Amino acid sequence: AAARTLVEAFARAVRTRRPFLALKMAMSLDGYITSRPGVQEWLTCEAERAYVRDLRIAHDAVMVGAGTVRVDDPQLTVRPPHDRARAYVRVVACETDAVPADRQIFAAVEGYDPAIVLAPAGARERFATLERVARVVYVGGDGDARLDLGAALRELYALGVQSVLCEGGPTLGAHLVAAGLVDRVYWAIAPRLLANPQAVPV
Repeated sequence: AAARTLVEAFARAVRTRRPFLALKMAMSLDGYITSRPGVQEWLTCEAERAYVRDLRIAHDAVMVGAGTVRVDDPQLTVRPPHDRARAYVRVVACETDAVPADRQIFAAVEGYDPAIVLAPAGARERFATLERVARVVYVGGDGDARLDLGAALRELYALGVQSVLCEGGPTLGAHLVAAGLVDRVYWAIAPRLLANPQAVPV
């Protein structure tokens, strides 16, 4: 059992030909992720955020959806820096549309490979501007206007990514769960109540 735990991510990746995927989500006691859409809102404490940064150390890549990049503009880095034999990777999964090229995730950081943008192959013209700041991986065929997450993960595996920590948001997380692609869940529940007519549920 101990040996299986040590090689869990590697073994799952080899069997499935896609990265082991851990999903991290945070919500309030009443099941919401933010009090209104389109705003950055910290639900958890600094200790939990430090724990998430430790989780990043244990995975080859950190992934978020396009909505998280637009609203939160995250760096997705390990802080403080942590030496690693292989460079870290930051990934943005874009279901249909690109994100702005000036986001922090595209900034050059020592110890990190250029960010990867997963994009549907049928929407190449919308992602052309990101090719100068990121490695854009086009998934599927020219007729595919939406991102196939299973195929996208197989593309990451082909690039040498064996484990991914997905930090949301809720749309990407829900799609990954629905597709049966989540291997582990880290679920943080904050001692807050956010219910109101504009609150965004998990």
